Amino acid sequence: MIAKPPPSKRQRREPDKNAITKLTGDEWLIIFDNLREEDPWFLSRLCLVSRAFRTLATPLLYRSVTLPRRLDDLTRKPDGLLRRLLADSHSQLRAYVQELTAPPAASYSTGQCDDFEDRDYLAQVVEKLPNLRLVRVMHPLPFTDRYIRSFENHPNKPKLHILAFQGWEKAPSRPLNFVSTIKASLLRERQRLPTDGDALPSMMLNFQKLFFSCPNLKSCSLTMFGPFENSDALATFEMTGEEIFPRLESLSLNGYFIRPNEWPHWRDRFSWSSLSSLEVGPQPDLADRLLHRLKGHTTSLKKFKITVWSGEDEAAAQENLEAFLYSFDTLETLEITNYVCPVEAMANHRNLVRLAVHLAEEWDSEEVIPSWNASDIYYLDDNCPSLEVLEIDFERQAGAWDSELLISIAKGFDCLRELCLHVRVGSVRGEEPPLTPVLNYQSAQEIGSTFFKSRKHSFDDYRSRMPNQKHDEFERLLLKTGVDWHLYNRFDGDQKVEELNKNTFELRKPTRNAGNLTLIHPERERIQAQNRQGYPGATAEKTRNVICAGEIGALHENYLGRINSPTQAE
Repeated sequence: MIAKPPPSKRQRREPDKNAITKLTGDEWLIIFDNLREEDPWFLSRLCLVSRAFRTLATPLLYRSVTLPRRLDDLTRKPDGLLRRLLADSHSQLRAYVQELTAPPAASYSTGQCDDFEDRDYLAQVVEKLPNLRLVRVMHPLPFTDRYIRSFENHPNKPKLHILAFQGWEKAPSRPLNFVSTIKASLLRERQRLPTDGDALPSMMLNFQKLFFSCPNLKSCSLTMFGPFENSDALATFEMTGEEIFPRLESLSLNGYFIRPNEWPHWRDRFSWSSLSSLEVGPQPDLADRLLHRLKGHTTSLKKFKITVWSGEDEAAAQENLEAFLYSFDTLETLEITNYVCPVEAMANHRNLVRLAVHLAEEWDSEEVIPSWNASDIYYLDDNCPSLEVLEIDFERQAGAWDSELLISIAKGFDCLRELCLHVRVGSVRGEEPPLTPVLNYQSAQEIGSTFFKSRKHSFDDYRSRMPNQKHDEFERLLLKTGVDWHLYNRFDGDQKVEELNKNTFELRKPTRNAGNLTLIHPERERIQAQNRQGYPGATAEKTRNVICAGEIGALHENYLGRINSPTQAE
């Protein structure tokens, strides 16, 4: 038998041409889609790897398109995205696009915005994309006839999400059947034109006209901002009784209160049975009165979220929240931030799948705040057997971690998949030190070890008595520290120290019985990746500080000054 000759150098260099075909196209798309969530530039780089990968990745890359933030990139570059989408030679690329996002107007100068609107660039793109399903517009845009027709006459009937309505825009002249989502932010006070002194049209009335022009609207978010003085001028609907409310499924109100003159219209003509999601806050004062008004009407809610700025909660607001939660029992998701609410009121909703209750960090080591205890956990476990995600505050007891609370959670909640514990840092400025023990890599591992060992022991014991029961589906434990700035009305000065103390430690159970916990510090991974890629803000000093925050724990400004001194840096 003649021996097969060895492969030549060229053959050895050639890759396996069948490597990509070992997985189906659908399997590759699943992999690509998951990787894209971690790195938004992954698909564009993948298209440069090989012709085969480009063929697989291009449809996914163009499935959801975001227009560039610079208008010059849209119109002047020969190979710009807009020119590619509008060119007759790129019909296949256009066929891939299913979702289109227009960026915020702050990205363009005033003249560029006018140019963008006058030329109806967005309408041109919508007309050219045959498989378009959804358009998100994140900047104010006038409802020109061509713009409206591009949706009305589109064969695929795409939906429009208006995500930055400000009230200055010209209201539509006819029904907008294609609008499914509106997000509006309006000033409370009436402004006047600087040229002739005539009052501008009411922003609230413009919003009202838009709202009632969208019969298929499913989601609406309304935020009122600015001084409360003379708020009646621009803060209410003016109804005749002939308006037809859209059948909303989701409603978000921030700084808006349904006043007595308009409440009868909402009460009698709004489809409360269709409303499944309600969000209130974070502006104070009006939220509790709104809940008092809505009590007894929102009886079909599946999701409810209420937030107030830190330090603004009052006893009356807490009482109204408690009464509101007792008025129905249909919630599956409940999020409460900066309100103190009894566990009995929350557990009234036996179908809860996700519960998040959090009091924001005040950076005050002397502050005493209400905390959860083991009895609360047992009560919640008995009354909410379907809970999959739990997010609460984790306080120290007598200078140590509250192991009793931790173990009570580990032994309960058979369906739990994720637990998030908020840990206060304490003072990071001035003379007061941070709270102890601090949360760092070592203490996070200790907390995780206590939790996972207790949970494993509990489930092993349970399965020994009930062998047919399902296995534990718990996935991860999150430990969070730091301030969420959106929960504050205002803050002054440099927030560098506070930002460094805002961290997340993610712990996953061992893959083997004797394995170690997997600990992930997302802030560290992100800053190190940005530093390697040369991002301007990811300096060596900032990277070093983020690593110190994980290794040491709470970083006080005095310690931060020492580790960043020239001597230490060297």
